[in-house]
Amino acid sequence: MSAIAHDVTADTAAELLRLAVPLMSRHEVPPTPHNYTVWYTYVSGENPELKTEIDRLIAENAAFTAVVCDRLHRQYVAEHNIGNIEQVRSNLNKILFDVGTSLSDAGRAVQAFEGTLD
Repeated sequence: MSAIAHDVTADTAAELLRLAVPLMSRHEVPPTPHNYTVWYTYVSGENPELKTEIDRLIAENAAFTAVVCDRLHRQYVAEHNIGNIEQVRSNLNKILFDVGTSLSDAGRAVQAFEGTLD
């Protein structure tokens, strides 16, 4: 689950499972991987916007239809993952630029050193 990208202990994951599954059952949410990811994220508290939205839906006694569940996943899990991917890409570009600069500097230093050997 990339929405929960940090390291999680087995005990923590088991506790989140213990909290998520009964909620899914109570609200008649099919236990699909996407739905589980949404509810796992909800009980973890990792995404406050998702928590607020699900709390609102529960307060309104809204049905967690396939359309609602898909929207929750797209809006609060998949979009979150895209943001993480963009951050990783940006960090990788910076690292590659820094490595390229270091290699250029090293190349110039080697050429300068070779010049002193002649």
